Amino acid sequence: AGSLRWTFPAYDSQLFLVGRNIKHDARPRRFRNEASRVLSSGWSLRGKVRHMVGEKDFEIRPCDDVALPVELGDWRPVLGKEFSGQAVYRIEFDSEGKQRVRLDLGRVCWVCGVSLNGSDVGKRFFGPYAFDVELRQGRNILEVTVANTLANVLSDDAVRDRIARDFPPKSVYDDRLRLFDREDNESGLFGPVRLIPEE
Repeated sequence: AGSLRWTFPAYDSQLFLVGRNIKHDARPRRFRNEASRVLSSGWSLRGKVRHMVGEKDFEIRPCDDVALPVELGDWRPVLGKEFSGQAVYRIEFDSEGKQRVRLDLGRVCWVCGVSLNGSDVGKRFFGPYAFDVELRQGRNILEVTVANTLANVLSDDAVRDRIARDFPPKSVYDDRLRLFDREDNESGLFGPVRLIPEE
């Protein structure tokens, strides 16, 4: 037995896992960054789930949005500045053969889940937004579901006024948080999205 001292920086979080039973190959994989392929064009985006402020609580409603061609970046010009919820980025691309790669999504605001060829790859709640995946020969379909925070829906002046009336601030921190919510509204998959081959 022993002890571990860990100091957390202010406003930061960290995660560590400990245990004895390793159920996967413990050897680290090596990838060739210099040979990476960037998936920059051919993306589409559609809203999946919208979070809205109801009369007494938040409501979650499915979207019936049609997928639109987009460039990676902030989704607000496409989905609206007050869109809070989940949206799906999709791209199809070809691979010359079956290949293991590291899928690096680059910058994501704020959390994501990834599906490759219809199979769930995983989720990330903070960066790095990277996944080890296996491409199949020929056509591959990548879907990245991104969720932002409630800050966007709360940035609408009418919504903010109603919340301030119905739920007055309980501390000085509440006022500061509400100001922060108005400033922190970037949302989406920013990339660059890279496929980095295994050595």
